[in-house]
Amino acid sequence: MRKIVAFIVVRRRWIRMLCGVLLILMLLVNGFWGLGSGYSRNWDESLYGISACEMLDTGNYLVNTFNYLPDYWNLKPVLAFYGNLAGFLLFGRTLFGLRFFSAVAYLLIAGILFVFLRKEAGRTAALAGCAAFAVAPPNWVHCFSTGDPDAWFILFIFSSFVFLWRSLKRGWLLPAAAFLMALAFLTKSFHAGPYALFSLIWAAVYWKKYRWNHLLCSIPAAVLPVGIWAAARFQADGMKYFRTMIELDLLGRVQNGTPDHMAVSVWYTYLDRLNHHLLFIPIGIICIMVLIGWFFREKNVWLEQRLRPLFYWSAGYFLGIVALYSCCRVKLEWYIWPALPFLAILTGLSFQTACRRLLLAFRHDPVKTRTAYAVFPGLMILLFLIWFGIGEGKAVRVIIRKPRQHDILLSQTPAGREYVGKNFYTVDPEGKFWMPEHSFILVLRLLSGKIVIGNMNEFKHSKKPALLICSFDKNMEGATLQAAAEAFAGKHSLTLIRCVNPLALYQKKSASGKRPRAERKRRKNKPSSRVSGKVPSGI
Repeated sequence: MRKIVAFIVVRRRWIRMLCGVLLILMLLVNGFWGLGSGYSRNWDESLYGISACEMLDTGNYLVNTFNYLPDYWNLKPVLAFYGNLAGFLLFGRTLFGLRFFSAVAYLLIAGILFVFLRKEAGRTAALAGCAAFAVAPPNWVHCFSTGDPDAWFILFIFSSFVFLWRSLKRGWLLPAAAFLMALAFLTKSFHAGPYALFSLIWAAVYWKKYRWNHLLCSIPAAVLPVGIWAAARFQADGMKYFRTMIELDLLGRVQNGTPDHMAVSVWYTYLDRLNHHLLFIPIGIICIMVLIGWFFREKNVWLEQRLRPLFYWSAGYFLGIVALYSCCRVKLEWYIWPALPFLAILTGLSFQTACRRLLLAFRHDPVKTRTAYAVFPGLMILLFLIWFGIGEGKAVRVIIRKPRQHDILLSQTPAGREYVGKNFYTVDPEGKFWMPEHSFILVLRLLSGKIVIGNMNEFKHSKKPALLICSFDKNMEGATLQAAAEAFAGKHSLTLIRCVNPLALYQKKSASGKRPRAERKRRKNKPSSRVSGKVPSGI
């Protein structure tokens, strides 16, 4: 064992370089692998994608809309939609473009975390902290692989903390931290409230370390961006947006809540989620280090004196975020994800301390002393490796098993481009108008399609070219869905193009009774699903 430790000490530079390369590869895989192939679910991502597409269509980059009307349900400020807009401008209206800048934010947070820990603590802490963040749950839940603005919100919040910390040595960074906090508000609205409170506590504790011009400049840096946006939004629709924003987005989540937002969740909901994602393993590592510091405080085997304020503030941010959101009626899992970069700082500091104490243990000749010094640091390192292995294994498993794009319009090659600009009637099996879910509306926006409000009779007598979407029972699948879709086609003299999950796509039959040329060509190159009794492959 002593020879192994000696080898690691001698080759530690090359080992760190190898770990750095592996970490970069891991970040790229976790962030971008399969980014555009997973289907869009009926949740926040669809709402942000719809509003971004409609901003492109209307040219109004100030007011977010749903179905081209001002959206008074998704009440986030305008910056929440700009990441999606930028992705669409770069890569076109695709799911990859919708999610691209969320993955970019993931890489930026990891890079900032690495550089910050490298300067404040050292290379080992930087690698360990960055690795702990890289395998955290937001990689696959709601943030960094979706079109939701949570990724940029976490980036702004964490960057603001980094600037606060660095402002102790460079006071001019304090206004920059305030400006980043304003950007966080313009991304996720009142979710920035707890972090703004922490910033005020910081200013109250360290105000003597700043010049008055730094403190005074921080006020307009925080207020002006929000004020400019608020004034512009007021010109658009007056006080209606702001009243609804306070009633629904603030008071509704803090005091009232709704069943669909887990308003009945118990107070320990977030503790359960931390346990579910195995985050109690890095928390356990940190607790072990605190215990070591308590029992051996006279021997100075705990964290270095210069790093203790960083440890305390990171712990305060992490625990404060979890505690404050536990007091709200609405408890959604991703509300506490901005706390995870601070948990990564704690983990990195703890891991580096454990490594240093383990090396010190093997420099002691007496076996008893060596054992006493090596047990706890060795246990911490083992726990970290277990957490890292399980976390990355879960991330890769989720990526590999991610449901691929199976939307009825986007599942075809080349990515549904044959339906660009088409009109669609949407009905239920009885022929009545059916309002599609958010995910399907997003697909239509990506294809610049349009929903025509009308029933089956209006579709049949429509003179404009259009296609029909029928929504069947969600429990139908495979041969059962295929049979129901074909029966519907026979009943209304339609041509069935394809069916996926509960939806079926139809078009009118030609006057001669034959299938259109494009449909005959498609079926000629593809085996009929009637023969196999299954849904056509690739759908």
